[in-house]
Amino acid sequence: MKKFTQALCIFFAALLSVSACFAQNTDADGKIVLRYVLEPSPYIPVAMGMARMGKLLEEESGGRISLESIPLYQSGTSSDNLVSTVVGTADLTVVPFDYLSRFIPDLKVMTAPFLLPQADFDALTLKSGPLSRKMCDMISGGDSRVVALDAWYSGYLQLLSKDKAITKPADLNGLSVWVNYNSAAGDFFRSMGAVPEDMSAEEAVKAARRGSLDVLVMPLDAMISRSLTEVMRHLSLLSPYRMAFALLISEQTYAALSSEDRAIVDRAARGAGIYEASISADIDEVSLKRLGHDPQVSLSRPKSGAFRTQADKLRNIYLRRYPEAAEKIRSSLRDLGER
Repeated sequence: MKKFTQALCIFFAALLSVSACFAQNTDADGKIVLRYVLEPSPYIPVAMGMARMGKLLEEESGGRISLESIPLYQSGTSSDNLVSTVVGTADLTVVPFDYLSRFIPDLKVMTAPFLLPQADFDALTLKSGPLSRKMCDMISGGDSRVVALDAWYSGYLQLLSKDKAITKPADLNGLSVWVNYNSAAGDFFRSMGAVPEDMSAEEAVKAARRGSLDVLVMPLDAMISRSLTEVMRHLSLLSPYRMAFALLISEQTYAALSSEDRAIVDRAARGAGIYEASISADIDEVSLKRLGHDPQVSLSRPKSGAFRTQADKLRNIYLRRYPEAAEKIRSSLRDLGER
């Protein structure tokens, strides 16, 4: 765990030296404002989950606790947002487990939900299942300086391609692909012959506009808000796996709350996570309404069977590659069976 904090804090020391302080505010009336950093698009499931958490906090606390988003220009990448929460300049954030697995390798199991058949994965992880709790416990405490409140899941995979629609794994062979913050997804596309590109989101957007990138994989709403459907005209919607995120709160913020308020925050986090998972299946339709009818954009909804088969092959590779994670799965399944 020491590597977790040291690597983050050393690398971002210069960034933080010029950052403003965003610690929670408690006013004269005892009202608490928790500030969070997150890409603010209201149609991305995790952002919708945070909005629901804010509503639940206000309802349960009688208006004493509220959430407030830090403006986008003051937040940034997963790295920036995590560091802000680790050092307490922000109170809350939602970070992909994929990024956290750079510091805690066992968390890789959460970045590749196709490690399990979907039914088992849902039972183990959704609604604070036994595997989610084990992984959150690995993040919390020690010298990590954050508390993992819950694991959230978004069940979407949206592809925007330049020259042709992606309807089967073979369509990806030889194509350059950018995958949003998920190296496990990178492995998934690489197994189908694609070439994942290592660049930031903004670099990927610029590459797409230049025509030097074949396929973008990111939330549909993010594509629409960046007008990418004007330069890449083939949209494919499929969901062979869920993407996992950790809802984190600064340890110093959490410790400063009363036991009653911590319980309220815990319940709101779990309630928001359940809501976030429930809306993921419908998020494509919400985003498509924003896109409207554009005759120049071809829309495909490939059957997930062939992609699922490919994911199953990769699952077996991961189980061999991460034996400790595989044992956590087996023990979690045993825990589930004993309920």
